Amino acid sequence: MSYENLTIDAPVEGVARVTFNRPERLNALTHGLVSDLHDALSAAEADCIGLVSAVVPDDDLMDTCLGGAAKD
Repeated sequence: MSYENLTIDAPVEGVARVTFNRPERLNALTHGLVSDLHDALSAAEADCIGLVSAVVPDDDLMDTCLGGAAKD
């Protein structure tokens, strides 16, 4: 499944890596990003019940916002 604000993959067995993909906003949380995150984790749970023991948030930025976005 494809998401607008993130990607999800499994780099090693038992680990789901979620990479935020909103560099223009330093990956600040928005309703869209949270919605994509919820959908991605729900899909991972449905596809891999019992196989994922860790979820690792990631991004490709040196500077990342740790809070919500003032605007989308």
